[in-house]
Amino acid sequence: MTTKPILLVVDGDRDNLELTTRYLGQEGYDTRGIASLADMQEVAGEEEKIALALIYLSVSDKNVWERCAELQQAGIPFLIISPQRSPSVQKNSLKCGARGVLIKPVALKELLVHIRTLTGEQ
Repeated sequence: MTTKPILLVVDGDRDNLELTTRYLGQEGYDTRGIASLADMQEVAGEEEKIALALIYLSVSDKNVWERCAELQQAGIPFLIISPQRSPSVQKNSLKCGARGVLIKPVALKELLVHIRTLTGEQ
């Protein structure tokens, strides 16, 4: 049995964070859920290799682009999940190295497709 990649989920909405991590856990993923971008550095620096980060944007994310640039520098691919379609979010996401931008609400099955594609799973 192969183990699934470790996923980092960052979401300030604790209910959504719990829902997402529980769902991904049921799909066999080992997840690290955090509610603050400020906590991202210590989790991303864990011994285990984070295969992919899912970053849910909210209006309180003042340093989101700096944190995303840090993920890129650490070699951790990430997806941005935005509450609305925005050219500036799209531009900044891609500029910081995001592998894609999804618009909420994101169906969990659609999210799985993106995760599997980005982590190289079949």
